[in-house]
Amino acid sequence: MPNRTAPLVALVLLAAVAAQALAADRQPRSRRARRAAAEQQVPKAPPIDLSSYRPIVVLNEMKAQQAGATATVSGVVFSRAPLERVSAADRQAALRPAELRELERLLRVPEDAIDAPIRTYFEIREVVLPRPGAHDVEITAIDQAGRVSDAHRITLVRAAAPAPAPTDATARAGAPR
Repeated sequence: MPNRTAPLVALVLLAAVAAQALAADRQPRSRRARRAAAEQQVPKAPPIDLSSYRPIVVLNEMKAQQAGATATVSGVVFSRAPLERVSAADRQAALRPAELRELERLLRVPEDAIDAPIRTYFEIREVVLPRPGAHDVEITAIDQAGRVSDAHRITLVRAAAPAPAPTDATARAGAPR
């Protein structure tokens, strides 16, 4: 009498071998292979361009010509991380959260700055203008994540001191006879 169970046993063995082969394909052996398989299964998010999240400095309007030997530079910095510092002419600014009235004073705000969650008012008093004439002042902001704003260079002009008014004695001395 022929053995009728032999084909059935062969079929079960074949199914077991196929199951092991499939399991081996699904479970890579090395860490690198497991990581590669995991990366294939999880869709990657597009990379974030952190450079687009640099702090944005917006300066308050100020007079082009300064009468004294110092000037005050102020404005608002829009950022996605708290600020570490704002500097101009080797001086550090006093920082505090911007108030609504300070935001209203800004003439123009770039579109990229509108979505920034952190708005910081800065003020740098007594920026030194050592001599009459033009002085370039560079303003930069750095946030706590280490991102640096674009450098803003402004030119402040210190007006020359007015000439002293002639007195009666000097006016008579220089007058033609």
